Amino acid sequence: MEKRKNTSKGVALIPFLIFILVYLGSGAYLQSKGVELAFYQFPAPVAAFIGIIFAFLLLKGV
Repeated sequence: MEKRKNTSKGVALIPFLIFILVYLGSGAYLQSKGVELAFYQFPAPVAAFIGIIFAFLLLKGV
């Protein structure tokens, strides 16, 4: 059998990490300010959209 080279890149996970950091960061910030239901104040689709925008910028190489 032929050995296949691993061509996957860890760079592909950066948009997901951006989503996690934005969502958890905003929730933690609002929680520290005493906002009630802090993690529900910042919508997850907005954080996902920020990650998607970053993915397109990463794809373009900007």
